[in-house]
Amino acid sequence: MNIQEIAQSFTIDKSIPVPLYYQFKKALKERIQDGTFQVGDQIPTENEFCEALDISRPTIRQALKELINEGLLTRRKPLGTFVSQPKIDSYFFEQLASFTDEMKMLGLTPSTKLLSIQKEEASIEIQQALQLKDDTVLHLSRLRFANGEPMVIVDTYLPYSMFLNLEQEDFEQNSLYALLERKYHCIIQSVHRTIEATLATDEMAKLLNIPKHSAICTTTTTSYNQNDVPIEYSIAQYRGDRNKFSLKLVRK
Repeated sequence: MNIQEIAQSFTIDKSIPVPLYYQFKKALKERIQDGTFQVGDQIPTENEFCEALDISRPTIRQALKELINEGLLTRRKPLGTFVSQPKIDSYFFEQLASFTDEMKMLGLTPSTKLLSIQKEEASIEIQQALQLKDDTVLHLSRLRFANGEPMVIVDTYLPYSMFLNLEQEDFEQNSLYALLERKYHCIIQSVHRTIEATLATDEMAKLLNIPKHSAICTTTTTSYNQNDVPIEYSIAQYRGDRNKFSLKLVRK
C-alpha cells in the first residue's frame, strides 16, 4: 500500500475544533490496530505524511512522539519509525505469582538463562530487609524471557541458612517459588514491592537487547513466607519498552 492509499484511509477534518495532531494520531493508531500497519512495519516518513495529508511537519512530529511514548511506535535511527511489539501487561502489583506462572497466564512461553549463582555476604540493605542474623545469602541472577525475547534481569537474595544446597538446583528449568514450596515447604504469602524509573546500564542494555540508557522499570521486592518471615529480597530490571504494570485500587 503506497502513501496515497494510506492517506485516503485517514480522516482529517480541518473545519472542526479538534487539533490536527490529535486527529492524525487517532487515525494512525486505528491503522495500527486494524492491521494496516503490523508489528515491525516501517511507517511513512514525516515528509510523506505532510505531503499526502497537507498538514505541517510539527503536527505530524507531535503525534508520532506521543505514539512513541505510548509504546505503539519506535524510532530506529537512521532507519525510520516502526510499529512496536505491544507491551506485556503484567499484574505484578495485583497478584502473587512467579514470572513463569504469570507469562503462562498471559499466553506467553517463559524461559530463563542463569547468569550466576553464588554465596556471598549480604549488604546492609539486604541484611535489614531479610532481618538476618547470619549475613550469608545465596545470590541468584537470572535473565528471564517471554517467547524468546529478553524481558527482565532479576537478582534474588535468600538467607543461605534457610535454603541449604539450593544452589545445586537447575534454575533454567525450574521456578524458584515452586522449588521453595516443594523442597523447603516455604510458601510466599505476602510481599512488599516498590517500583521506580531508572536507566539501563551498558551491561543491562546488552543483556536486554535494548539501546544504552533506555528506560528501565526497577522493582524491589521483599517476600514473606506463611509465618510472616522475610525469605527473599529481589531487584528486577524490566525493560520499559516491552512492559507495563496494571493496578486495581478500591476505595475503603
